[in-house]
Order: sequence, then structure tokens, then C-alpha cells
Amino acid sequence: MSSIPGGFLRALTRGVVKDWSSFVITLVACSSLAAQTKTPLRLSLADAVRRSLAQNPQVQIANLQIAASQQDRNIARSALLPQASLNAGDTIRRINVETLIGRQIPVFGQASGPFQAITAGAAFSTPIFDLHLWKQYRAAKDRVKASRADAQTRREETSLLVVSQYLGVLRAMASVDASRSRVGLATALLDQARALHQAGVATRVDEVRAEVNVRQEEQRLIVAQTDVDTALFALARLLNVPPGQDIQVTDTRPFSETPEIPIDATVEAAIRNRPELAAAEFRRHTAESERSAAAAESLPSLRLQGMWDEAGRSLPGMIPAYTYEARLSVPLFTSGRLRAERRRAQIGVQQAAQEEADTRNRIAQQVKTSLAEWNAAKNEVKVANDALRLAHEELDLARGRFAAGVTDNIEVISAQDSLVRANDNQIEALYRFSEARAALARALGRVEETFGRSK
Repeated sequence: MSSIPGGFLRALTRGVVKDWSSFVITLVACSSLAAQTKTPLRLSLADAVRRSLAQNPQVQIANLQIAASQQDRNIARSALLPQASLNAGDTIRRINVETLIGRQIPVFGQASGPFQAITAGAAFSTPIFDLHLWKQYRAAKDRVKASRADAQTRREETSLLVVSQYLGVLRAMASVDASRSRVGLATALLDQARALHQAGVATRVDEVRAEVNVRQEEQRLIVAQTDVDTALFALARLLNVPPGQDIQVTDTRPFSETPEIPIDATVEAAIRNRPELAAAEFRRHTAESERSAAAAESLPSLRLQGMWDEAGRSLPGMIPAYTYEARLSVPLFTSGRLRAERRRAQIGVQQAAQEEADTRNRIAQQVKTSLAEWNAAKNEVKVANDALRLAHEELDLARGRFAAGVTDNIEVISAQDSLVRANDNQIEALYRFSEARAALARALGRVEETFGRSK
């Protein structure tokens, strides 16, 4: 009953299910829905990256910011285009002649009216020359480009987070596999100690020592399994997966393979590809356009406007009327407002230029750091593999000496501890190498390209 949704139970209590046939159909549908939610979502690394780019809230927010900047651009463009409106009015007025002209005229009396005025028609206006509006439109266009570059930056950052979390899941799974293997090995060593104890070759201390080691490995296995669950929960959060949906990772290659460094892993390639630098450049262009717009505000502007309507004191007496005018506006004195706006715009340009330079330097530093970490992690994997091989050899030799009765199983337990450390070190080395690969792809601006494509 717990698998049946609450909506079905409410419908049943309200009498929506009228007969047994509809009851059976609804029950089968609910069972099918429950089975679908229990089916795990199988994802490769490329699937996880693509899904995050389609569903992650931060990526969607960046897309909405692009849409908002596009509407701002349309608003700025509309100021350069003709505007028209329909107007209609019916006015009834009564005026005080004395207050209107400053004295009373006996012929007209003190009051005039009431009289009615009816108008209905169209009004229009369009800029003929306004450099200020044009520069504002250019700035709005640059903001759209900057928003798109920011959205690509968010895609790269989200992809890196998903890749790192996916690798974290693979690391936890590798730890579980290693723990299971060590539990099996510890159990086999316990059986060996018991057999040798029964044969009189070993002591009870050797058997107890081996059993304690089994329990320790079982505890490590429990912790490793918990790490897998928590890593999957975090991955589901990044992918915006429903809470009731389980995830199953299917791609183990990114964790175990050690590909070579890309040929174009250079600072120059990163400068060409990184969307952060493109966004900084577009922001500088925006600031320059805003500076030009502020300077153009002190220039003359020419606007054509007018209206055409039917006007009269009553509907039968309405006749066509129109007004057309060209208006030239030249700012003369603004109490320092235009000068302050120009200065502020110039400061914005300087600030954008500094941010662009800082972004360029940061990209160069990230590429160099990622390459150094890549090379170090690659060498670390080689050392860890050698250490694991030697740990297995040490354990084999200790087991042989213990079986021959040359020594007790302290050497075996010590060799087991060495194997545990070597195994964990290998897993961490592989994880750091995979993380270094992802960090290098991020430094080059190619995370989505590197990990978001099926292979």
C-alpha cells in the first residue's frame, strides 16, 4: 500500500473510482509508476554532464539572464525606431476668465463655459539624429554577448562540478571494491591462522589477531559503502534529479585511464577558449559604449513628432486637425551632471580593463598550475602502482613464512596494513590524476567538450 500514491487514495475516498474495472486499471497504472520510480537512472559521465547542462538550476538561471539581456537590447533598439499611439479624449471645461487674463472683462463676465472638446487621432515621434540613443543600443548589444559568455562560463563550471562528483562516486566505488577484496583476504588469513592453530603451528593469539583484522576490514567496508551513497546523493543534487530517483553510474574509464595531455594545452589556447575572458572583453566594450553614450548626450539631438486627429466641440462638428514639428535639443547647462556621467563612464572603462587583465593573468596561472598538477599526478600513479605491487609481494612472503612456522602472524598483519595503505594510495592517486585532468580541461575552457561527448 505504501507504493500507491496519495492522490489515488484521495480519489478512492472521494468516489472517483466508480467500479471494479476502473479500480483495477488505476491500481495497475500506479504499480507501473512505482516500478518506474524504482528503476535506477543509468548514467555515463557524458550523460551526467549533458543532463546537468539541461536541468541544473544555475545553468537555467544563466539562460534566463541571456533572455533578459536580449529584451534589454530590444528596449534600447525601440528608442531608435518610430513610435505611434492612438489617442481619444472628451473634455468639458469651465474657466475663470478673471484668473486667466488677470482682470475681469464685463462683456465676457467672470466665467466662460462650460464647453466640450472632443479629439480622436494618432500621434507619432521618431528620432532623426540622437547619437546618445545609438550608443546605448550598442552597449545593450555588448551586454547580450557578455551574458552569453557568462552562461558558457556557468556551463563549464557546472560541468566541472559534475565531473568531479562523478569521479568522487567512482573513487568511493573503487574503495568499496578494494574493501571487499581485503575482507575476503582477511577472512582467508583467519582461516589459515585457525588451521595452523589446530595443527599446533600457531597460537590462539595469532587466531585472535587475524579475527580482529577481519572486523577492522568489515568496518572499513561499511564506511566505504556509506561514502558511495552520500556521493550519489550529491551527484543527484547537481543533476536536479527527483529525490525518489536512484542513480547508477556506468562509466569507469575516466577513473582508471591515464590519457596524454592535449596538444593544445597552452596558455594561448586557453585565452582563445575561456568564456570568462570573452565576457570580460564584452564588458569592456560595453563600458566603452556607455562612455561614448555619455559623451554623446551633450551633442544636439533632432526629433520629428506630430499628431493627426479629428477635433470638435461635438461629434457632428469634428474636422481634421494636425500638428507636425521638428525639435532640435542642445544641452547648455546641466549643473555638472553630464560631466559627472562622462567621468563615471570613464571609470567604468578603466575598471573593465583591469578586470580583463586580471582574468587573463588568472587564466595563465590556472593553465600552468593544472599542467604541473597533471604531470605530478601522472608520476604519482606510477609510484602508487609500484607500491601496490610490492605490498602484494610482501604479503605473499609473510604468509609463506607464517605457514612454515618461521614466525607468527604479526608480519602478516603488518603486511596487510601495508597493502591497505598501498591500495588506498593507488585509489587516491588515480582520483587526483582524474581530477587534474578535469582541472586542466577547465583551465583550457574545454570541460564540456572533453567530458560531455559520448565516446
